Amino acid sequence: MNNTTHHNIPLWRQFIRYSVSGTIATATDKALFYVMHYTLDINVYVATTVAFITGLAITYIFSITWIFQQRRMAGTIAEPFIYLIIGLGGVLLMNVLMWLFMRVMPDTETIMLLPRNFFCNITATLLVTIYNFIAKRLILFTTHE
Repeated sequence: MNNTTHHNIPLWRQFIRYSVSGTIATATDKALFYVMHYTLDINVYVATTVAFITGLAITYIFSITWIFQQRRMAGTIAEPFIYLIIGLGGVLLMNVLMWLFMRVMPDTETIMLLPRNFFCNITATLLVTIYNFIAKRLILFTTHE
């Protein structure tokens, strides 16, 4: 299905928009987790799950309304389900990359003036963002004509 209400947005601009939506979703995720767990004393795993799903919902809404113009599965239950599966794949990839980076990066207190774990997390986040963008765009937000 091709949405003709938007002009064709270049790939680089889609990626910028995807990054903006991810930043908003991450900020919301972390704030919601903090309030739920530290203010409302909700179980850490419940707070993590609710915050993650909220962030994923935010990026999904941005994806279908602002980032991508084409939706291969618009109006089907499969679209949000596959979006969730890709997101969970990103979480798995993030953890695998963190595990790998923590083993291969120098065992020093800081890397490039950042705490080592934080540097590894930022590096993994950048790679997972690229994975998520490519996977979602290719699987959900392009059409084959």
